[in-house]
Amino acid sequence: MATSSDYTTYLKKGDITRIILSDSSQIERFKIVEVSSGNLKGIVITRKPPGPWGYEDKTVLPNEIKSLKKRKFSLVKTLALTGGIILAIYGYSWIYISTHGFDLSL
Repeated sequence: MATSSDYTTYLKKGDITRIILSDSSQIERFKIVEVSSGNLKGIVITRKPPGPWGYEDKTVLPNEIKSLKKRKFSLVKTLALTGGIILAIYGYSWIYISTHGFDLSL
C-alpha cells in the first residue's frame, strides 16, 4: 500500500489501482492516465452484471487519497492456478474413467 505522499513515484501511466478515499469509499479499478503532484487522472472501470463494462473519467486529488494499492501480474500465482486447474481436470477424468470404464470398441 502506498500513501498519498509518495504516489507520484509509485504509479505510472497504464497502472490499474484500487484507491481508498479519505471518506472510506473505494474505487476498485482506477486506470492511471496521468500522474502529477497536483492530482491523479484516470478512468474508473465498472461493470454492473449482466451489462457491459463502463468507463468514467475521474480526477483524484492527493488530499482525498487515504491509501492505494497497485494491481500487478503474478507469474507464480498464475502458474499455480493453471496447474491446479489441470490437476483437477486430470483427477476428475481419472476418477470418472476408473468408475465408469472406458470402452473404445464401436
